[in-house]
Amino acid sequence: ADVATLRHCVAVAYASGVVRVWRGRDDLDRVDHEAHRGAPSCARWSRSATLVASGGQNGDLVVWDAVAQRVVARFVTAASSTSSSSGSSSNACTDLAFVASTKNTDDERLVATLSRDGELRAWDFRVRACVATVRSLDAGGACRALDCDLLLGDGSVLGGPYGALASAGDDRFVRFWTVVDVSSDHQDGGVHPTASRLRLAAAGAVKRGRPETCIQLRFGAGTLASLAGASVEIYRRRSRDEASRKAKRRLRRRREKDNNEQSRRAASRRRRRPGGADD
Repeated sequence: ADVATLRHCVAVAYASGVVRVWRGRDDLDRVDHEAHRGAPSCARWSRSATLVASGGQNGDLVVWDAVAQRVVARFVTAASSTSSSSGSSSNACTDLAFVASTKNTDDERLVATLSRDGELRAWDFRVRACVATVRSLDAGGACRALDCDLLLGDGSVLGGPYGALASAGDDRFVRFWTVVDVSSDHQDGGVHPTASRLRLAAAGAVKRGRPETCIQLRFGAGTLASLAGASVEIYRRRSRDEASRKAKRRLRRRREKDNNEQSRRAASRRRRRPGGADD
């Protein structure tokens, strides 16, 4: 079973296909939801603890309203090949996260899912569609872990309209993504307010220290924790000022290296000239 906890709320996804939700401290205050066609593989609460999203071994995504005790949306991904050893398809949902808006934290309409084959998808359950897809691995391997956060290391909000995503898996990198709004403000000479399109854009990567598969990522207060094998790695996110200073240091070192290389080449040319250097 997979467990997601927030504010005394627990969601457990069982292999039988049931997602059991507890709200509050009473063990008897629980509700069983059954909407998956197969075994669910992961579950996650929204930031407000009113919605629960669960992903299935067959790639399905179900969003539940834990207060009204009903299904808000259900997404069925395209059929794919099935692994005989694990019984799960290549697009099995390995992890998911609600993607909150940086402008309105009550806007929780986006859910990001990570599949075994490396596809990172963003789903808008209000329009009931997949609104963005990107390949989160270069080639081969499998993705296992995903999380989303709104804040940078200095507590400032990201510049984009939505929070930052982090993904990891079999390879040695933690990759970061942002949800970018590429809406066209004008169409055929007029304003088209419904022409809203989202895109998942790469925002960098960090090499992990451990070679084992990363099975869980969680953002904290200015940090990101990665669970790989029996090891936990903690990454500290730089503030904008720290990132700017590091970029300036890199630029200065690059210029110094280029200047040194030019000086070395000039000295080498002088030595090759007749009488250019003492024997």
